Amino acid sequence: MGLFKIMEYEIVLAKEEDRAEVLELYRQQKGREYCPWDEDYPSDETIDFDLSRDALFVLKMDGSIKAAVSIEEDEDVDRLECWDKELAPGGELARLAVLPEEQNKGLARILLQFGMEELKRRGYRSIHFLVNKYNVKALKSYAVFGFNTVGECHMYEQDFLCYEKALSDRMIDTQRSKLISFPHGFSTRRGGVSSGIFESLNLGMNRGDEEDRVKENYKRFFASCGIGSNSFVCGKQVHGNTVMIVDDGDAREPYGYEELFEADGYVTKTPGVPLVVFTADCIPLLLADEKNMVVAAVHSGWRGTVKDIEKEAVDKMLSLGAEKEEIKACIGPAIDKCCFEVGEEVIDAVDGLLNGDTAGLYTKKDNGRFMLDLKTVLKKCLLRSGIREEHIEINKDCTMCLPEKYWSHRYTGGERGSQAAVIMIYKDADLKTGQDRVDRREQ
Repeated sequence: MGLFKIMEYEIVLAKEEDRAEVLELYRQQKGREYCPWDEDYPSDETIDFDLSRDALFVLKMDGSIKAAVSIEEDEDVDRLECWDKELAPGGELARLAVLPEEQNKGLARILLQFGMEELKRRGYRSIHFLVNKYNVKALKSYAVFGFNTVGECHMYEQDFLCYEKALSDRMIDTQRSKLISFPHGFSTRRGGVSSGIFESLNLGMNRGDEEDRVKENYKRFFASCGIGSNSFVCGKQVHGNTVMIVDDGDAREPYGYEELFEADGYVTKTPGVPLVVFTADCIPLLLADEKNMVVAAVHSGWRGTVKDIEKEAVDKMLSLGAEKEEIKACIGPAIDKCCFEVGEEVIDAVDGLLNGDTAGLYTKKDNGRFMLDLKTVLKKCLLRSGIREEHIEINKDCTMCLPEKYWSHRYTGGERGSQAAVIMIYKDADLKTGQDRVDRREQ
């Protein structure tokens, strides 16, 4: 049994029988750009050291190791003056390696999130580690966690940025896509400052929570997604199929005085503009064409789904220059078939939407009502709109089954806070080369 599971992956403490597979994983990293490892490191002795401290963790799928990470003890790194002494003791993660064929699936971020939780469990107050300052791919991958860049150093014949982050008692438990690299995330109810029925990361601005607490929750959630903005695009959701094309002029701060427009989705090609939708059982859908720099956020309940709101979003993205074959979609945490009981009128609407192609999407109960798989309905709609199947990801969490992790309108009877989903194009997305991106960060 693993220490941690996400989708089809399992993270476990490495054992002696994993040695050969881990060494082969390390071997395949050597010679890759920005990798400082050589023929003598990491070695059998390195693995001996890690195994002796229960410090080596491997990510497996179907019993095969796809990636690994270690909790490090490196006195040279620990002695760097840039680390915040008030956050001591700080733990370091190192030797994060992913098989070449498993790259670009978000596995490094999964291991990093796990590593932070494990450091916190072991009593560390912060995490710190080094990232090659020219490795733009790694910098982008880690940006979603909101690390602070506290210094630079030259070690192992490379130039590094020094990353540090406090490990709070209740860490933000932001859910992310493996397909999308732009700053984004799906919130849970964990890691905020609200109390009572809003405990703790309530992001709903009209639920009755204290304004200052909700504002702090936004800061924490956005930081966990790598977003530094205080303003964002949102609106009054009405379970329709209106999708708006927006830019920075439509953004607002939490509890701003601007009048809310009525819409259930937003599309933009403007860098640095976060798009936000709210849910508490309905589906949050995030879409991104990272080649053509177009993103969308959609609130898709059953009413919006049967009105084909996803098609509205895709069409608006195409009008801004997106290409169907480049769009990646993540269907976020929402109520699932196990809990989503609906009446015959909903089933009739779904049948009409999909022209009867509904085999396996719902089952009839003895009481005459139905259990509906709305996530798969939405996936079918995306496929029909021309999105490639390998570009569609579904988060399996059911909001009603996990009341300690999510707010569910049905579970709470409406006495609840709200989750949010957010996506944003990198502010420097118009830069053409990795070195340009680095130069801009240094200005």
